[in-house]
Amino acid sequence: MRYLLIYNPNSGKGKIKRYLNYIEKKVNEFCSTYKILQTSCKEDISKFILGYGEDFDVVVICGGDGTISEAVNAIASLKKKPKLAILPTGTVNDIAHNFNIPRNLKKAISLIFEGSSFSCDCIKVNDRYGLYVMGAGIFTETSYTTSQRSKKIWGRLAYAFHGIKKIFKTKNVDLKFNANGQNLTTKTPLFLIINSRYVAGFKINKTNICDDGKVLLAILTTDKDHPRFIDLCRIAKLFLKGTDSVNKKFIIKKDVSSLEIDAEQTINFNLDGELFQAKRLQINIKNKFIDIIVPKNN
Repeated sequence: MRYLLIYNPNSGKGKIKRYLNYIEKKVNEFCSTYKILQTSCKEDISKFILGYGEDFDVVVICGGDGTISEAVNAIASLKKKPKLAILPTGTVNDIAHNFNIPRNLKKAISLIFEGSSFSCDCIKVNDRYGLYVMGAGIFTETSYTTSQRSKKIWGRLAYAFHGIKKIFKTKNVDLKFNANGQNLTTKTPLFLIINSRYVAGFKINKTNICDDGKVLLAILTTDKDHPRFIDLCRIAKLFLKGTDSVNKKFIIKKDVSSLEIDAEQTINFNLDGELFQAKRLQINIKNKFIDIIVPKNN
Protein backbone atom coordinates (compact mmCIF):
# COMPACT_ATOMS: atom_id res chain seq x y z
CA MET A 1 0.00 0.00 0.00
CA ARG A 2 1.17 3.51 -0.84
CA TYR A 3 0.40 6.33 1.60
CA LEU A 4 0.19 10.09 1.08
CA LEU A 5 0.09 11.90 4.44
CA ILE A 6 -0.95 15.56 4.57
CA TYR A 7 -1.03 17.45 7.84
CA ASN A 8 -2.13 20.87 9.00
CA PRO A 9 0.56 22.05 11.48
CA ASN A 10 -1.83 24.51 13.17
CA SER A 11 -4.69 22.12 13.80
CA GLY A 12 -5.38 21.19 17.42
CA LYS A 13 -2.74 23.59 18.86
CA GLY A 14 -0.05 22.00 16.66
CA LYS A 15 -0.42 18.62 18.35
CA ILE A 16 0.42 16.64 15.22
CA LYS A 17 3.99 17.99 15.04
CA ARG A 18 4.89 16.07 18.19
CA TYR A 19 3.93 12.81 16.52
CA LEU A 20 5.65 13.15 13.14
CA ASN A 21 8.63 10.94 14.04
CA TYR A 22 6.27 8.29 15.42
CA ILE A 23 4.13 8.45 12.26
CA GLU A 24 7.15 8.05 9.99
CA LYS A 25 8.35 5.10 12.04
CA LYS A 26 4.96 3.38 11.77
CA VAL A 27 4.70 4.07 8.05
CA ASN A 28 8.13 2.52 7.51
CA GLU A 29 6.95 -0.63 9.30
CA PHE A 30 4.00 -1.13 6.97
CA CYS A 31 5.03 0.19 3.57
CA SER A 32 7.95 1.32 1.49
CA THR A 33 6.20 4.00 -0.57
CA TYR A 34 4.95 7.10 1.19
CA LYS A 35 5.07 10.88 1.07
CA ILE A 36 4.54 13.34 3.94
CA LEU A 37 3.51 16.91 3.12
CA GLN A 38 2.84 19.92 5.35
CA THR A 39 0.26 22.54 4.41
CA SER A 40 1.08 26.22 4.64
CA CYS A 41 -2.39 27.40 3.56
CA LYS A 42 -5.83 25.92 3.06
CA GLU A 43 -5.43 25.56 -0.71
CA ASP A 44 -2.46 23.21 -0.26
CA ILE A 45 -4.75 20.30 0.64
CA SER A 46 -6.46 20.35 -2.75
CA LYS A 47 -3.19 21.05 -4.55
CA PHE A 48 -1.41 18.09 -2.95
CA ILE A 49 -4.27 15.64 -3.51
CA LEU A 50 -4.88 16.72 -7.10
CA GLY A 51 -1.15 16.54 -7.80
CA TYR A 52 -0.31 13.27 -6.07
CA GLY A 53 -3.54 11.53 -5.03
CA GLU A 54 -3.90 9.11 -7.93
CA ASP A 55 -0.37 7.78 -7.30
CA PHE A 56 -1.30 6.56 -3.79
CA ASP A 57 -3.70 4.01 -2.35
CA VAL A 58 -4.49 5.95 0.83
CA VAL A 59 -4.54 9.68 1.60
CA VAL A 60 -4.04 10.33 5.32
CA ILE A 61 -5.39 13.68 6.52
CA CYS A 62 -4.23 15.15 9.83
CA GLY A 63 -6.61 17.93 10.83
CA GLY A 64 -10.13 18.84 11.80
CA ASP A 65 -13.45 18.67 9.98
CA GLY A 66 -12.65 21.62 7.69
CA THR A 67 -9.38 20.06 6.59
CA ILE A 68 -11.11 16.73 5.93
CA SER A 69 -13.84 18.50 3.96
CA GLU A 70 -11.27 20.04 1.62
CA ALA A 71 -9.66 16.63 1.15
CA VAL A 72 -13.01 15.02 0.29
CA ASN A 73 -13.68 17.63 -2.39
CA ALA A 74 -10.26 17.06 -3.94
CA ILE A 75 -10.62 13.25 -3.86
CA ALA A 76 -14.09 13.56 -5.45
CA SER A 77 -12.59 15.13 -8.58
CA LEU A 78 -10.04 12.32 -9.16
CA LYS A 79 -10.73 9.53 -11.64
CA LYS A 80 -8.88 7.03 -9.46
CA LYS A 81 -9.95 7.77 -5.90
CA PRO A 82 -7.61 6.80 -3.04
CA LYS A 83 -9.03 5.75 0.31
CA LEU A 84 -9.24 8.38 3.04
CA ALA A 85 -7.68 7.88 6.48
CA ILE A 86 -8.13 10.42 9.28
CA LEU A 87 -5.91 11.54 12.14
CA PRO A 88 -8.26 13.83 14.10
CA THR A 89 -6.51 16.92 15.43
CA GLY A 90 -9.30 19.49 15.16
CA THR A 91 -11.41 21.20 17.81
CA VAL A 92 -14.56 19.04 17.52
CA ASN A 93 -13.73 16.20 15.08
CA ASP A 94 -17.33 15.27 14.22
CA ILE A 95 -16.33 13.21 11.19
CA ALA A 96 -13.83 11.09 13.09
CA HIS A 97 -16.28 10.69 15.99
CA ASN A 98 -18.99 9.48 13.62
CA PHE A 99 -16.73 6.68 12.36
CA ASN A 100 -15.39 5.77 15.82
CA ILE A 101 -11.90 6.92 14.89
CA PRO A 102 -10.05 7.49 18.19
CA ARG A 103 -8.82 10.96 19.16
CA ASN A 104 -5.77 9.35 20.72
CA LEU A 105 -3.27 9.88 17.91
CA LYS A 106 -1.22 6.73 18.50
CA LYS A 107 -4.39 4.63 18.28
CA ALA A 108 -5.55 6.57 15.21
CA ILE A 109 -2.17 6.05 13.53
CA SER A 110 -2.35 2.29 14.14
CA LEU A 111 -5.87 2.27 12.68
CA ILE A 112 -4.54 3.57 9.36
CA PHE A 113 -2.79 0.25 8.81
CA GLU A 114 -5.03 -2.12 10.77
CA GLY A 115 -8.53 -0.82 10.02
CA SER A 116 -10.98 -1.79 7.31
CA SER A 117 -12.46 0.16 4.40
CA PHE A 118 -15.98 1.61 4.61
CA SER A 119 -17.77 3.11 1.59
CA CYS A 120 -19.52 6.25 2.81
CA ASP A 121 -22.19 8.38 1.18
CA CYS A 122 -21.41 11.99 0.25
CA ILE A 123 -23.70 15.01 0.14
CA LYS A 124 -23.22 16.76 -3.22
CA VAL A 125 -24.33 20.39 -3.04
CA ASN A 126 -24.18 22.05 -6.47
CA ASP A 127 -20.49 21.47 -7.26
CA ARG A 128 -19.25 20.84 -3.69
CA TYR A 129 -19.18 17.72 -1.52
CA GLY A 130 -19.73 17.14 2.17
CA LEU A 131 -19.45 14.04 4.34
CA TYR A 132 -21.72 14.71 7.26
CA VAL A 133 -23.82 17.89 7.53
CA MET A 134 -25.18 20.91 5.75
CA GLY A 135 -27.41 23.61 7.16
CA ALA A 136 -28.28 27.24 7.71
CA GLY A 137 -29.57 29.31 10.61
CA ILE A 138 -28.68 29.81 14.26
CA PHE A 139 -25.18 28.63 15.28
CA THR A 140 -24.32 27.31 11.79
CA GLU A 141 -21.91 30.18 11.10
CA THR A 142 -19.80 29.64 14.19
CA SER A 143 -17.60 26.90 12.72
CA TYR A 144 -16.20 29.17 10.01
CA THR A 145 -16.40 32.59 11.74
CA THR A 146 -14.83 31.65 15.09
CA SER A 147 -11.17 32.68 15.04
CA GLN A 148 -8.36 30.15 15.14
CA ARG A 149 -6.90 32.02 18.11
CA SER A 150 -10.13 31.61 20.12
CA LYS A 151 -10.26 27.91 19.30
CA LYS A 152 -6.69 27.44 20.48
CA ILE A 153 -7.47 29.15 23.78
CA TRP A 154 -10.96 27.87 24.53
CA GLY A 155 -11.33 24.73 22.40
CA ARG A 156 -14.95 23.88 21.53
CA LEU A 157 -16.20 26.45 24.09
CA ALA A 158 -15.06 29.12 21.62
CA TYR A 159 -17.90 28.06 19.30
CA ALA A 160 -20.45 28.45 22.10
CA PHE A 161 -19.16 31.93 23.09
CA HIS A 162 -19.20 33.10 19.50
CA GLY A 163 -22.62 31.60 18.78
CA ILE A 164 -24.28 33.16 21.82
CA LYS A 165 -23.06 36.62 20.78
CA LYS A 166 -24.78 36.26 17.39
CA ILE A 167 -28.05 34.58 18.46
CA PHE A 168 -30.31 37.62 18.26
CA LYS A 169 -28.53 39.09 15.25
CA THR A 170 -29.44 36.02 13.18
CA LYS A 171 -32.66 36.26 11.18
CA ASN A 172 -34.88 33.30 10.47
CA VAL A 173 -34.74 32.41 6.78
CA ASP A 174 -37.52 31.89 4.24
CA LEU A 175 -36.76 28.83 2.14
CA LYS A 176 -38.53 26.69 -0.44
CA PHE A 177 -37.78 22.98 -0.32
CA ASN A 178 -38.54 20.29 -2.88
CA ALA A 179 -37.94 17.02 -1.07
CA ASN A 180 -38.84 13.68 -2.65
CA GLY A 181 -41.11 15.54 -5.08
CA GLN A 182 -42.98 17.37 -2.30
CA ASN A 183 -42.88 21.19 -2.22
CA LEU A 184 -42.62 23.02 1.08
CA THR A 185 -42.22 26.71 1.90
CA THR A 186 -41.32 27.64 5.47
CA LYS A 187 -39.60 30.13 7.72
CA THR A 188 -36.93 28.44 9.83
CA PRO A 189 -34.45 29.41 12.56
CA LEU A 190 -32.42 26.30 11.68
CA PHE A 191 -32.41 23.48 9.18
CA LEU A 192 -29.94 20.63 8.85
CA ILE A 193 -29.19 17.91 6.33
CA ILE A 194 -27.55 15.18 8.39
CA ASN A 195 -25.45 12.18 7.33
CA SER A 196 -23.87 11.58 10.73
CA ARG A 197 -24.68 10.69 14.29
CA TYR A 198 -22.71 13.70 15.54
CA VAL A 199 -23.03 17.39 14.71
CA ALA A 200 -21.08 20.07 16.63
CA GLY A 201 -19.97 17.42 19.08
CA PHE A 202 -23.53 16.38 19.97
CA LYS A 203 -25.16 13.01 19.25
CA ILE A 204 -28.01 14.50 17.25
CA ASN A 205 -29.08 11.65 14.94
CA LYS A 206 -28.56 8.45 16.91
CA THR A 207 -29.76 5.97 14.26
CA ASN A 208 -27.91 7.44 11.27
CA ILE A 209 -26.70 5.08 8.52
CA CYS A 210 -23.89 6.50 6.36
CA ASP A 211 -24.16 4.19 3.36
CA ASP A 212 -27.89 3.88 2.54
CA GLY A 213 -28.06 6.63 -0.10
CA LYS A 214 -30.25 8.84 2.13
CA VAL A 215 -29.82 11.71 4.60
CA LEU A 216 -32.08 13.18 7.26
CA LEU A 217 -33.61 16.57 6.48
CA ALA A 218 -34.60 18.30 9.74
CA ILE A 219 -36.36 21.72 9.58
CA LEU A 220 -37.39 23.64 12.68
CA THR A 221 -40.49 25.73 11.95
CA THR A 222 -41.60 29.18 13.17
CA ASP A 223 -43.81 32.07 12.02
CA LYS A 224 -41.50 34.81 13.32
CA ASP A 225 -38.78 36.81 11.57
CA HIS A 226 -36.33 36.63 14.49
CA PRO A 227 -35.58 33.72 16.81
CA ARG A 228 -37.49 33.73 20.10
CA PHE A 229 -36.55 32.20 23.42
CA ILE A 230 -38.80 29.23 22.67
CA ASP A 231 -37.02 28.68 19.33
CA LEU A 232 -33.68 28.66 21.13
CA CYS A 233 -35.00 26.12 23.64
CA ARG A 234 -36.06 23.80 20.81
CA ILE A 235 -32.65 24.14 19.16
CA ALA A 236 -30.91 23.40 22.44
CA LYS A 237 -33.14 20.36 22.95
CA LEU A 238 -32.42 19.15 19.41
CA PHE A 239 -28.66 19.21 20.01
CA LEU A 240 -28.71 17.90 23.56
CA LYS A 241 -31.29 15.12 23.10
CA GLY A 242 -31.45 14.53 19.34
CA THR A 243 -33.94 15.23 16.56
CA ASP A 244 -36.53 12.82 17.99
CA SER A 245 -36.87 14.93 21.15
CA VAL A 246 -38.44 17.95 19.41
CA ASN A 247 -42.25 18.11 19.33
CA LYS A 248 -43.51 17.02 15.90
CA LYS A 249 -45.50 20.26 15.62
CA PHE A 250 -42.28 22.25 15.38
CA ILE A 251 -39.99 20.07 13.29
CA ILE A 252 -40.25 18.58 9.81
CA LYS A 253 -38.18 15.44 9.28
CA LYS A 254 -37.73 13.49 6.07
CA ASP A 255 -35.27 10.91 4.76
CA VAL A 256 -34.23 12.19 1.33
CA SER A 257 -31.93 11.11 -1.48
CA SER A 258 -32.25 14.37 -3.43
CA LEU A 259 -33.38 17.85 -2.57
CA GLU A 260 -33.76 21.33 -4.03
CA ILE A 261 -33.64 24.50 -1.92
CA ASP A 262 -34.49 28.02 -3.10
CA ALA A 263 -33.99 31.28 -1.19
CA GLU A 264 -35.07 34.82 -2.01
CA GLN A 265 -31.46 35.97 -1.78
CA THR A 266 -27.98 34.49 -1.38
CA ILE A 267 -27.74 32.64 1.95
CA ASN A 268 -24.74 31.58 4.04
CA PHE A 269 -24.92 27.80 4.33
CA ASN A 270 -22.62 25.55 6.33
CA LEU A 271 -21.26 22.48 4.55
CA ASP A 272 -19.12 20.28 6.81
CA GLY A 273 -18.12 23.32 8.84
CA GLU A 274 -17.19 25.46 5.84
CA LEU A 275 -18.97 28.48 4.33
CA PHE A 276 -21.07 27.79 1.23
CA GLN A 277 -22.97 30.72 -0.31
CA ALA A 278 -25.83 30.21 -2.73
CA LYS A 279 -29.37 31.25 -3.63
CA ARG A 280 -30.37 27.93 -5.17
CA LEU A 281 -29.13 24.50 -4.14
CA GLN A 282 -29.34 21.19 -5.95
CA ILE A 283 -28.49 18.42 -3.48
CA ASN A 284 -27.89 14.78 -4.36
CA ILE A 285 -26.67 11.95 -2.19
CA LYS A 286 -23.79 10.07 -3.83
CA ASN A 287 -24.13 6.52 -2.52
CA LYS A 288 -20.93 4.87 -1.23
CA PHE A 289 -18.81 7.55 -2.86
CA ILE A 290 -15.75 7.80 -0.59
CA ASP A 291 -13.84 4.89 1.02
CA ILE A 292 -12.77 5.67 4.59
CA ILE A 293 -10.46 3.66 6.85
CA VAL A 294 -12.45 2.82 10.00
CA PRO A 295 -12.07 0.36 12.92
CA LYS A 296 -12.87 -3.23 12.05
CA ASN A 297 -16.46 -4.23 12.89
CA ASN A 298 -17.36 -0.53 12.99
